[in-house]
Amino acid sequence: MTLVRELLSWILSLFLIAVFISWAVHPQSAPVDGQTLLFDLPGENVFFTLLARNAGIALFEPTGRLIAGGILCLVSLLLLIPHFRRVMSLFVLIITLALAGLQVSPLVPMELPLTVGASESDGGARFYLLLACAVSAFLLFLVHKRGKPVEFY
Repeated sequence: MTLVRELLSWILSLFLIAVFISWAVHPQSAPVDGQTLLFDLPGENVFFTLLARNAGIALFEPTGRLIAGGILCLVSLLLLIPHFRRVMSLFVLIITLALAGLQVSPLVPMELPLTVGASESDGGARFYLLLACAVSAFLLFLVHKRGKPVEFY
């Protein structure tokens, strides 16, 4: 049973790492402008541009986008280390549910356009990927074993 839990823990954490690195640094095949957090020019990222425009807070693009990209890279690094995996899964669960809530709210549409100002949308793919990340983070929180408690003498 321990081997199965360890294997599931690695599979779920590698899935989350792949999604986060894809969002922050390199998108899936045939990338278009506005799909990465760290390498898009200001005003190109679809999610943060819409969020800044609809919320009326200009700091979301590019400052919030770059901070979010840095946090995703840090979380990806910490998910590799088994000692931090349980805490990071809880953090990922909270963040992905908050982002999914933003996409359900009137600030950002559930179906994001492919580029800023385009009429074509992604069909809600980013939203469903957020939900998949939230479910896998919750499963990772349940599956990953707890560490030994720290004893203070």
